[in-house]
Amino acid sequence: MDAAIIFAPVGALVTQALRHTAKGGSVVCAGIHMSDIPGFSYSMLWGERCIRSIANLTRRDGEEFLNLASRLGIRT
Repeated sequence: MDAAIIFAPVGALVTQALRHTAKGGSVVCAGIHMSDIPGFSYSMLWGERCIRSIANLTRRDGEEFLNLASRLGIRT
């Protein structure tokens, strides 16, 4: 994957997303609250992968994003 957006408040999903994100890709944490992110090997971050957080996204924001992504042909 080039990128992943995590709407669920589950910190363990960050490491899952990093495992599947290509070098140069981003993992975006979009929940207002999230549980702790477990420790992970530097090799999952290596290759210019990036973890970002975005505050105050709502369920509606996620639904609108996925609708737009499907219309643009983005595979989710």
